[in-house]
Amino acid sequence: MSLYIPPKLTYEDLLDFPADGKRYEIIGGELFVAASPSVAHQRLLLRIYHAFFQILQIPGWGEIFLAPLDVKLSESDVVEPDLIAIRSDNRVIIQKTHISGVPNILLEVISFHNRRHDEATKRTLYASFGIPEYWLADSVNPGIRGLTLRDGVYHEIPPESDGRIRSVVAPDLILDPAVMLDNLDF
Repeated sequence: MSLYIPPKLTYEDLLDFPADGKRYEIIGGELFVAASPSVAHQRLLLRIYHAFFQILQIPGWGEIFLAPLDVKLSESDVVEPDLIAIRSDNRVIIQKTHISGVPNILLEVISFHNRRHDEATKRTLYASFGIPEYWLADSVNPGIRGLTLRDGVYHEIPPESDGRIRSVVAPDLILDPAVMLDNLDF
């Protein structure tokens, strides 16, 4: 009796999946599928995008992208973060159809169906590829955390005395969780 070991999925396999509104990602060659995000998720993401865009992209720090956009970390590790920030000196990773390499900042908005995936699976993956900063914004249990990579491990960025959180990678970027999380629901 022989044991069948399925092959690892690759970026090329991902390109064959349907454009059906679901989010397809491959981590370690394994497929992960998520449903479309909620209204609260989208509201929070747009508020955060606006802050990132105003503070970073307009002054020329780099470029900010929103999902859906694939980030190819390797042939068998392709993710679709909610927000991607790439410094101007790192633009070589921007391709016509996707990002190929390590962005400077990634952000995920946590929804009820993706908490474990974002807080554990992606956190481990992003640290293993050396992504300098990873932000988690929670639309279910409202909160925002910034994580900075030191010695291969993410450490939470401590809030300032007024509760705002300042990016380590882009010090001009300061998010105020109270403003971002205010009135997300109807």
